[in-house]
Amino acid sequence: MKKKKKNTNSSAVIITVVVLALAVVSLFGYIVYKNIFASVESRRYEGIEEHKVTAEEINGIKEVFEGVEEISKIEVYTESNKNSKSRIIKTRITLTKDVSFEGMKTLCNSMVEKVSEENLAYYDLEVFISSNDETSEVYPQIGYKHRSNTVFSW
Repeated sequence: MKKKKKNTNSSAVIITVVVLALAVVSLFGYIVYKNIFASVESRRYEGIEEHKVTAEEINGIKEVFEGVEEISKIEVYTESNKNSKSRIIKTRITLTKDVSFEGMKTLCNSMVEKVSEENLAYYDLEVFISSNDETSEVYPQIGYKHRSNTVFSW
């Protein structure tokens, strides 16, 4: 009978040591994580209140695409207009059928002129072009212009 008690006691000691070791490792990991990331303040959205995208800019961007009859829908927005923060002016264009992609690229690059210099220096621009034509081999396309660039990358 003494052997059974010895095995039970040694098992309890091993389990206790393992649980304590896991607790110490978890506590150490939490402290390290908290110290690394707690002191980092994000400055990404600093100044977003001073850089509002105006209705004139949004309408100007939409006007650039007025000559394209195949556009069924165009949206221009920033996430900061939807109670969320973002430094990206997004344009979503839906086409009824395919049009020349080169022509759309040219129009997208010319829409940059409709955004103020201050907002161009602050915001990135993103364009999503999709087609309602399910057999389209050209679309969808996504263009992105970093605030430091002058034209879109596709």
